[in-house]
Amino acid sequence: FNTKSWCFGVAWLASVIFSVQCVHFSCKINDALEADFAPQKIGWLGADVSTSLLLYNRTYLWLWGDTLYGNLYQTPQGDWKRNCTAMPHGTVGIVDLDVSNVPTQYIRHNEDGTPDLMGFFRPLHSITDPTEYYWTVAGLRLPSSGCVYILAQVIIPKNGFTQIGSDVIVVTNPEESNPLMWTYNTSRITQSSGTLNINNAIAYNQQDGHVYIMATDAKQPPFGVTILTRIPEAAFVALDWTSLLCLRTDGSWAQDCTDAKSMINQPYSEATLTWHPKLGWYLLGLNLFAPTVVLATADQLEGPWHIQNLYDVPAPFSNQTLYINYAAKAHPEYSSSPSTFVFTYKPNS
Repeated sequence: FNTKSWCFGVAWLASVIFSVQCVHFSCKINDALEADFAPQKIGWLGADVSTSLLLYNRTYLWLWGDTLYGNLYQTPQGDWKRNCTAMPHGTVGIVDLDVSNVPTQYIRHNEDGTPDLMGFFRPLHSITDPTEYYWTVAGLRLPSSGCVYILAQVIIPKNGFTQIGSDVIVVTNPEESNPLMWTYNTSRITQSSGTLNINNAIAYNQQDGHVYIMATDAKQPPFGVTILTRIPEAAFVALDWTSLLCLRTDGSWAQDCTDAKSMINQPYSEATLTWHPKLGWYLLGLNLFAPTVVLATADQLEGPWHIQNLYDVPAPFSNQTLYINYAAKAHPEYSSSPSTFVFTYKPNS
């Protein structure tokens, strides 16, 4: 991780939008929000993922991935540096926007007081590999059930790390203000695998009553593509994965994902899928192959999707020899008007 493991940007729509294919933007870093998410002197020092989702009223959950834990110290020159003593695979933050933009960070600890390196959530269903852990990357709350549903990459520490599947974490009491008191259960999306990652982004479409999940089909050349899956809301709440279907190249929906339609000819493993009153459906993406945040827009989730470059990551993080950039996420709760939106992305060294 570099000094700033992620940062905020703001995008303004500079003209009236007549079509999702004609959008003009001006972007800049939001220094005030950067300061709100600054490292703590002791404890949470920064993290990746940075997905935010509504819990209730104006209270939001922030999902963090690998988290730097330790303390800040000051050098003789007066600079503040991070002393990282542990890296749990997941933590969470809670922000009540009626009170402050500054999140309260929550880290699970072991009985001896050290951070639980497995992260905030762990698989509770039967698993075959005891080394499995989660990177929680997307989520939503469904009013029909009142539960929060979190998509997680299932990781094992092989060759550094290897994704082997996708799980859904169901928080049954998200109205509890202290996340450490949450109760939850977990379920493996049975169609998911190391090459079919059903966890990129998630959204509920009220018009047809389906939950849509953007996924990566890693088998399609050259490096994998973004595909679309959907499941009826009732089946999703019941965790009935037999009802999960993939959009195929002929426009039909089927359980078999081997002929899945490429929605976007790039894999965006950590993204956000959001409805905007002017843009329609939009997906923010940033992958390891180019330091550019892209915006994909569509009138319908089935596409066609129109892609344009949104923001070029500035130096020094644009140097792909030294840094990787990933996980562009939209945070509409911070937008000051319908003509603006806020997003984050992660530079990592």
